[in-house]
Formats: sequence, C-alpha cells, structure tokens
Amino acid sequence: MLTRELADGTDLLRLQSSDPARYPLLLESVAGGNALSRWDLLLVADGDGLRLDADGQVRRLDGRAADGDFLSALDHDWRALQTPHAGGDLPFRGGWALFLAYELAGQVEPSLRLPHAPGPLPVALALRCPAAVLRDRASGRCVAVAEDGAASLLDAIAPAPAAEPGEGPGFASPALHEDDPQRFLDGVARIHDYLRAGDVFQVNLSRAWRA
Repeated sequence: MLTRELADGTDLLRLQSSDPARYPLLLESVAGGNALSRWDLLLVADGDGLRLDADGQVRRLDGRAADGDFLSALDHDWRALQTPHAGGDLPFRGGWALFLAYELAGQVEPSLRLPHAPGPLPVALALRCPAAVLRDRASGRCVAVAEDGAASLLDAIAPAPAAEPGEGPGFASPALHEDDPQRFLDGVARIHDYLRAGDVFQVNLSRAWRA
C-alpha cells in the first residue's frame, strides 16, 4: 500500500466537487467522533467498473458487454483484483464503490416479480477505486492511500484551492420540489387499514424530493 500525507483538515467536499468523476463518492461521518465514526473517506476512481441498466444488460464503463449477471461479473472482477490485507489502522486500502438499487434483489431471489427500474439511475453500479483520501476526524490528519501499482492516482491527488471567506463548496443550492403533503397523509391512512386487516406488519413510506 502507498501513502502520502496531505495538509491537516483538507476540505474533502471541495476536493470532490472539483472533479466528481475522479472522486465519485464522499463518505462523511456525522456520528460524533467515537471509534466507529472516526474517519471520512473520499474514494478515487480509475475509470474501470460495471453497471447494470434497466435493459438488463451488464456493461463495463467503456461500453463493452460483460459476461453473466451483475453480481457474477462483480465477483469475478473482485476476485481477480483483490489484494492481501496490509494491516495497520487505516480504514480503506483500495477497493470498490457500489450503488445497488432495490431492483437488484431479483438477481438474489429470482422468484421475485419486480417492476422494471424507473431510471435514470442504473440498477447497479460498481466503480473500481484503488485510492482514497482519508481524514481522521479526531486529529484532522489527512492521508492519501493507494494500492501498489496505483501511484499515478496518488500523484494526481492535489488539494482544491482554498475557499474564499463566505464561499460555498463550489455549487449553488438547487431548487427542491416535494410530493403533495396530502398524498403522504393519504398513504399513512391506507397503511393503517392494511395493518388492521393483517395484510402487512411493517411499511416504509417516503416522500419524494426532486432537485
């Protein structure tokens, strides 16, 4: 594993917003600094990966078709690229970033009859991330890490320019649109009917927000 120290307190959100394709996933802890919420992770992609679209075709990110279903293709690539555990106290040493929609459950349990995914998001996405920027919330320490052989990704990690006083992280607040509140209340009432009838024992009801 390769490591490089960065400036303490590096602004990971600003770094991510400077190049979202290079930095596809920022995981920030909000739990309060205990041992299980110590680190923030900004993953660094190398352009490789898999995606499953609503048409059922598994593709590599360069557009080529992949063999098998999504989970089989991911398992094959993961096994081919996995590296031995390096030890130490850092929480990430290279790996993958995954997005798995509910509709992927049809590959786990083929007897399910699920509606087609509505899009525009893929049903599943796996991004190869051989590097990351890690921030220790307890000390402010920031360190870039990369798998052996991924030194070029480490060299390309450069802190984003410092923000001017009062400047945001590089994007404007979006306009938000939410479902009609009455639609949600009507759904709650319908769920109560289902509960009393014994048709369900738990329902997760959400409201859509669009930006």
